[in-house]
Amino acid sequence: MICKEAINNSIKYSGATQIHVTIAASGKKIQIVVADNGKGFNVDEVKKGYGLKNMQYRAGQIKYKVTLTSSLVNGTHITILPS
Repeated sequence: MICKEAINNSIKYSGATQIHVTIAASGKKIQIVVADNGKGFNVDEVKKGYGLKNMQYRAGQIKYKVTLTSSLVNGTHITILPS
């Protein structure tokens, strides 16, 4: 559900032409990165809606964390990794 929300947000808001999903082993767990080449946004200024809150909540339930980086040049990257 976390990946679904990240991809959905990218499609709805970013204006991206590409979305890349990378899954890598991190010990016995996995790390997932959802990255787009969209317009990006200022993370400090955006209102955290239910989508972002739900991703962080769901990650916490499985002892993972979600980090979000975004820039007007490089798009948005959402990383889901073990905490």
